[in-house]
Amino acid sequence: MSLDLAHPLDDPDLQAQYEAARALRAPDDPDRFEAGWGNGRIFVSVASFRDPECQKTLVDLFDKAARPERIHVGLIRQHDPVEDAAWLALQPERRGQIREMSFHWRDGLGVCWARFLAQALWRGEDYFLQIDSHMRFEHGWDEILIADLDACPTQ
Repeated sequence: MSLDLAHPLDDPDLQAQYEAARALRAPDDPDRFEAGWGNGRIFVSVASFRDPECQKTLVDLFDKAARPERIHVGLIRQHDPVEDAAWLALQPERRGQIREMSFHWRDGLGVCWARFLAQALWRGEDYFLQIDSHMRFEHGWDEILIADLDACPTQ
């Protein structure tokens, strides 16, 4: 597994943010991601900009997964730590499976920047799902996702 860039980014601040994302570990992540660690796991990429629904999305994502232990989230949150504090109070039960970088919304550089950093939080999970920060899920969504993907032609 490698997300190494072909060459350093021209912007030193963006390069530093990318390197910070690559080094970040969620509380429940292993110290090292050994070969095969990502087998059967789903990485969910989330870019959030001051979204009051983001926390509810994270709770719903884990609550409705058939096997929540295989879900890992890469979250780039752009928020105001004071004005948005009430939105952040709700915490998903599996907080340890979320790799999160937070930025003051005024320091954000847009959705493409946030998604770039969220992708850098991937650690080799077999499946990659990019979502908006204001979504709800069907019960067993993780099994449905994998079954639907397995049913697609491979050519």
